[in-house]
Amino acid sequence: MKLQDKVAGIGLEQFAQHLEPGRTDAEMVGIVEAAIVSEGTRLPGVSRVRAFAQQLEWYEVVRAAQQAAIKMCRAGVPCAEVDRAARSVIKQQGLSKYFLHITGHGVGWRYHEPVPFVAPGNPEPLRDGYVHSVEPGLYQEGFGGMRVEDNVAEQAGTCRVLSSADRSLI
Repeated sequence: MKLQDKVAGIGLEQFAQHLEPGRTDAEMVGIVEAAIVSEGTRLPGVSRVRAFAQQLEWYEVVRAAQQAAIKMCRAGVPCAEVDRAARSVIKQQGLSKYFLHITGHGVGWRYHEPVPFVAPGNPEPLRDGYVHSVEPGLYQEGFGGMRVEDNVAEQAGTCRVLSSADRSLI
């Protein structure tokens, strides 16, 4: 099965750059409904039986980083603080040099909305009504990449995870 057969939606070029040539063990889904765009990333082809020790370690670190970031998400919290929460988990494991992108971005009318931009140095606070991704990831040349991504909504001072897809490895 080709990578193109596993990816639905928008952004194949951006997603493909995170995988080793020939690897098809990740799935990124983009859904458009009533002109509203969403996205999510899972690793359905990586099983606990087949995974290398490094893959298992990275997966647990990425999941912990995502959870730390989600716990920080609520109206009034600066985007940089949410990003810092994810980076802190990754840094504690000595993997900072492999965290090569932002923690999240807005989703809605376009695949990547500029607001909110959950990234280092962005003092803009999250606001009620924002919908954005939380997608920390690790990428190493010659090994590949790993990320788990969910969309969240800021509502009444809380953060609601919009996806219910399983995040565990099979």
